[in-house]
Amino acid sequence: MASFRIREDALNWLSDVQRTLPGGTIFDLYYFCAMAGLTAGRSEELKGASREMVDYFVADYKPVASFILAMLVVAELKKGRIGLTEEGEVREVFRSLVAGGGENGLTDEGMKRLNAYANGGYEYLAEQWEQRPQSAEEFIRTYSALVGEAAESGPFAAPG
Repeated sequence: MASFRIREDALNWLSDVQRTLPGGTIFDLYYFCAMAGLTAGRSEELKGASREMVDYFVADYKPVASFILAMLVVAELKKGRIGLTEEGEVREVFRSLVAGGGENGLTDEGMKRLNAYANGGYEYLAEQWEQRPQSAEEFIRTYSALVGEAAESGPFAAPG
């Protein structure tokens, strides 16, 4: 089974965030990157050195696992320009990404795509900072603004 993966350079870039985030884990960093990538619609396949983590949602993230899976499906539908009324295509995308069982509810393709969004999210965040964040406080303040902006213009933006 595929695992959650994050780039080594992302871990380095976010090292001060993890160090100053009370109880901060590598999975927290992965989650920040994945949410940024999904919200901004940024997806980039992993290339080069990456850290393999667990193949399940850790305890703190189990309550939001369904939300993360839903965001992944919607992001992929938007990327493929598939409307929710296109039932056959929606079902096909859903089946390709969501396993419905196992530790994480993702197919291997679903895990690959979620990792690609985490990677794209890291790239999106790194592009927005002049230098890497020095503390969790600084990161979260800027992160929330950036993800808010992405939500207004990315795949989850309300039709205008």
